[in-house]
Amino acid sequence: MAELKFGSNQHAIYLHRDLELKIVEAQHLPNLSLLNIRQLRRCFAACIGSDTIESPHTSTYAPRKHKVVDFCNPYVKVLASTVTVARTRVIKNTFNPKWNQRFHIPLAHPVTSLTFQVKDDDIFGSEVIGTVDIKASRIITGELISDWFSILGSSKTDTKIYLVLQFTPFEKNPRYNQGIASGTGSVARTYFPLRQGCSLRLYQDAHVRDESSIPKIELDGGKVYRREKCWEDIYYAISEAHHLVYIVGWSVYHKVRLVRETTRPLPPGGDLTLAEMLKYKSEEGVRVLLLIWDDKTSRDKFGIKTPGMMQTHDEEIKKFFKHSSVICVLAPRYGSSKLGYFKQQVVGNLFTHHQKCVLVDTQASGNYRKITAFLGGIDLRDGRYDTPEHRLFRDFNTVFENDYHNSTFPVYGYRMSLWAEHLGMVDTCFKKPESMECVQMVNEIAKDNWKRYTDANFMLLQGHLLKYPVQVDENGVVSPLPGQENFPDVGGKVLGAFSAALPDTLTT
Repeated sequence: MAELKFGSNQHAIYLHRDLELKIVEAQHLPNLSLLNIRQLRRCFAACIGSDTIESPHTSTYAPRKHKVVDFCNPYVKVLASTVTVARTRVIKNTFNPKWNQRFHIPLAHPVTSLTFQVKDDDIFGSEVIGTVDIKASRIITGELISDWFSILGSSKTDTKIYLVLQFTPFEKNPRYNQGIASGTGSVARTYFPLRQGCSLRLYQDAHVRDESSIPKIELDGGKVYRREKCWEDIYYAISEAHHLVYIVGWSVYHKVRLVRETTRPLPPGGDLTLAEMLKYKSEEGVRVLLLIWDDKTSRDKFGIKTPGMMQTHDEEIKKFFKHSSVICVLAPRYGSSKLGYFKQQVVGNLFTHHQKCVLVDTQASGNYRKITAFLGGIDLRDGRYDTPEHRLFRDFNTVFENDYHNSTFPVYGYRMSLWAEHLGMVDTCFKKPESMECVQMVNEIAKDNWKRYTDANFMLLQGHLLKYPVQVDENGVVSPLPGQENFPDVGGKVLGAFSAALPDTLTT
């Protein structure tokens, strides 16, 4: 049993694998709406000095009759530390809800206990009625827990909830005895089955030139880590698709060019923009689908054209493909119906779909085809083409012309390549980034780079990692470095400034 020490007395236990949970029912929940009304009533009574009214037919006072609001919309949220791992549906207008909901929860969390929050949902959000904590030390024994639990923090003393749960650690599950890689095991309750013969390729930049000056990374067996060319690979994969090209993204720009510094012969169709290539493939009979986030602040109707707060080009790309066989759908982000009305509006207007993937069919062995998926931080839009040397200003009129925007698998070679890109060097201490030697070296390089960056004379930086010019005193007060309150090149306060136009959610 793995334990982690939290503070002086608390020990966190790793709950690693499967929790079978049934949230059955609760009884005698309080009426939080009534409590809130009473609080408001006391507030108004304090303001006017009395909770009585004068009768129109007599000079005496009579008690005011108040309509009692009698409802509760309860649901339960399950927390492993601060992570929500399960949530029931909301049951309307009841103080004795019966959910009878089952959950299979795969856990890999260090916790002292599992917390069950019983909450009351309303139009303004939700309020916590009370909580139940079940110790991790009891859960990890694997015993079948089936009992009533008192809800702590409730305004009523007899409030309780019935829970049934049982934990099975991974070492006791025969499915995982041989390991997934052996082929005998599989991941339970997943939509797609486990497949053999898959491969993984890691990318760190849109493009890496063969003559790149960044240091080489040596691997075991005398091999050298090869940095791959992400955008070029995507372009060639699309050009060779026979059946499908599916793209999901928060922003896709139809004018972007994926291949700018080609290292191999151009495919049929020539040097096309992304949208031109997609149209070309669609006309060949390939099914081309795009699912793009719909920025509600952008408009292109009735002569009114606005780019939107995030400038994602969503209206532009939809209009470009309007009369083509490419299917382009704009999908807005909707807040969950489980959220209150105002939270739904915040989610719908400030948050985006952030999935980014390109799915294509590519050549497999023989006459077979396979699915190739490009996943992760793939923004096929303006301002995202970059190389390890970050050559925007050096090649502003060529490679980056009209393309700028101002608005985990732990693999050794990939990780070391990131160090080389950020710091312009490779050192043995990077193998242990948690070591004091590594921390001190990174801080020194970042500090020296800031001095070079602010020097009146032009000086090349070592990599591009800079120390942020702030200092924190013993009381936790953050302030800029003396004499460096503003950035030296584009201006702007180092500590930032309050914006009435942008909500805090976007700036913090």
